[in-house]
Amino acid sequence: MKKRLGTALLAAAVAFTSVQAVPFMDVQQTVAATKKPTTSSGETVEKSADGKVTENGYTFKITGNEAVITGFNGTIKDLKIPTKISIPQSVTLPSTGTGTGTGTGTGTGTGTGTTGGTSTTKATSSKKKDEPEVPTNDYFVSEIADNAFSSKLGIKSISMTSGSVDGKAFGIRKIGKKAFFGCHDLTSVTIAATTTEIGASVFADCIALTSIKVADGNQSFKTIDGALYSYSTKSGSGIYRLEQFPLGNKASEYKVSESLGFTLGEIGPEAFLGSQNLVTVELPITVKTIGDRAFAQCKKLATVTLPQDLSTIGVEAFQGDIALSSITIPEAVTTINTGVFQDCQALKSAKLPEKLTTISAKAFQNCKALGDVELPITVTTIGDQAYAQCSSMKKISIPVKTNTIGKNVFEGTQVTIHCHSGSQASNYAKQYNLESERIFTVEFYTDNTYKTLLSTQEVLQETDAKAPEFKPEDGYEVTGWSADFTKVQQDLRVYPIQKKVYQIKFVDSYNGREETVKATDGSAAQAPDWSMTGYSLRWNPSVPDDVHSDQTVNAVWTSDTTGKEIKPGTIKPRDVGSTITSGKNNYEVTSSDPYNPTVAFAGLDGDTASVKKTSSASDKSKDKKPAVKYDSIAVKIPASISADGVTYKVTTVAAKALSENKNITSVEIGSNVKSIKSKAFYKCSRLSKVKLKTKKIISMSSGAFKSVKSNAKFYTFNSKLSKYKSLLKRAGVKKPTMKRL
Repeated sequence: MKKRLGTALLAAAVAFTSVQAVPFMDVQQTVAATKKPTTSSGETVEKSADGKVTENGYTFKITGNEAVITGFNGTIKDLKIPTKISIPQSVTLPSTGTGTGTGTGTGTGTGTGTTGGTSTTKATSSKKKDEPEVPTNDYFVSEIADNAFSSKLGIKSISMTSGSVDGKAFGIRKIGKKAFFGCHDLTSVTIAATTTEIGASVFADCIALTSIKVADGNQSFKTIDGALYSYSTKSGSGIYRLEQFPLGNKASEYKVSESLGFTLGEIGPEAFLGSQNLVTVELPITVKTIGDRAFAQCKKLATVTLPQDLSTIGVEAFQGDIALSSITIPEAVTTINTGVFQDCQALKSAKLPEKLTTISAKAFQNCKALGDVELPITVTTIGDQAYAQCSSMKKISIPVKTNTIGKNVFEGTQVTIHCHSGSQASNYAKQYNLESERIFTVEFYTDNTYKTLLSTQEVLQETDAKAPEFKPEDGYEVTGWSADFTKVQQDLRVYPIQKKVYQIKFVDSYNGREETVKATDGSAAQAPDWSMTGYSLRWNPSVPDDVHSDQTVNAVWTSDTTGKEIKPGTIKPRDVGSTITSGKNNYEVTSSDPYNPTVAFAGLDGDTASVKKTSSASDKSKDKKPAVKYDSIAVKIPASISADGVTYKVTTVAAKALSENKNITSVEIGSNVKSIKSKAFYKCSRLSKVKLKTKKIISMSSGAFKSVKSNAKFYTFNSKLSKYKSLLKRAGVKKPTMKRL
């Protein structure tokens, strides 16, 4: 009987609880007596040889009043991680300290104290008739150890919850690194509210994982767009880290959710490891770190956009990405870690940052498509096999500063090394029987003090260096460099030659144009190619051929026919045919000669030119037409007009200028008019008074005054009475009535 009782005491069951989470602090230990000496699944609680306790396939390690899950050997597909384990008091656990404890209840006995101190236990009974009571101790499950479930197949889902005793929360606080690594059948995970720490690569290589959830109330982790992120506050700013992208997700592109804003600072280790569908990745400018193997073995990943402030790319971060064809490594990166691009067989180009110092072992190993490489002059170290099996690479330039080159760096290649004579790279080429060609260093400085370096270039012998961008001092221009850097034959130091720049302004006031050209000190100015029909050009002062100051040069135009020069300040008349309105009259330019610009009177402007007539109401009847009344207009044609500062002589009355205008009653013709064109006043039937105040008329065309009022009177100078009478007859006036002015 005693023997059976002892067996029962060694086979007590484990009880699990799960309640709402609150902050985990100072959990009280309780012990519950079981009904049977075995668990609900029929498995027996045992103490293993190494002191671990197993139940339902879980393996636990007990420390104090807490338990850590160290492994799993069960067959359950949908796991609910226990929050508490109950161990019979009769089971002796490994001790790291001493302590005592007492138990009270319907049974009697003493409890073995937990490690490291004193604990109080409480025994209860829920037995059947004749069934012995088995007192237990409770241990709260607070942690899942490193690799606890690693590579366990068959597990479909994992749920972690939390509970509380007397208002104190308990539950999983920590999940160790790679705890669920490689669980290929795992599709969904729920993380408890109490979890504050998750190790690296916890869900890495879980290729079927599509759902990651975090219980409400968790202050350290959250799920955004299906991906798991951790959150921390550093220097008062919230920074997120991507812990795990669900590898079973069908999306081909990863872009940061808008809800993260500018707070994603890091991509965690193995966060995308083995993604089957990922094709494009675009990381925001806030990301500074990519963890080890973060994007490794993403077979379809072809396009990656890295942010400019990214400074760390972890070991093997893109290893095995066989679709990746090109990459630009940000300028903040100084080290390419081990195996970062190893086995990226489609990678043709990798733009390296200018301040790169280290290319670690196997960094580009087996990049079969990688072309020729020019290492930045800052590189000091190349690791073992860094470019091994890069079969397409034919040339690589290694700077003189490179003082460490590892073993078999170019194994499996037929590369030619461009290097400095006597450099470490040159010696390396000889050691490994590699072809080499000589290169030189060309340093570009800002001036002849050689204090400020613009850039440094490694140039193959007999090839050209390229001048860097350089902004000269204000008012100066680079006219050349201190030495020739084409077909370089030696190491060079060069600086730009700067000369003062002067402004030469060319002005053509007559044509209203100007042009400013630049000329460096001591050089010749280049005059604009201006021309004007009928004129020759000279410059005043002459165009300088040895410039030493800012200058203004004026265009002087000379007539090819008269030899006259257009005086400075002369304003150019409008072009021939242009229309000018002055007062109530319209004019047309007939000569744009700067010495003698002329116009022709072309008619009246706007409403003044139209015939206006009214009918008297008293004259309206069936038998009598209404009387017509016209406006009366007196037209004055002046000797000259002004427009835009130019004075034009009025020398002509244009053809049909006032033809058939029945409003015109009188006309005064100015002293510069020389001709009156055809039908200028034709059928001006009310025109009765014409003053010819000019002595210069030499022609009146046919019909110029035909059908004016029959008794019209023409006034002119006594000396012109006879001549103008004759001209008027030709112009259509049968018997001109001439009067002296």
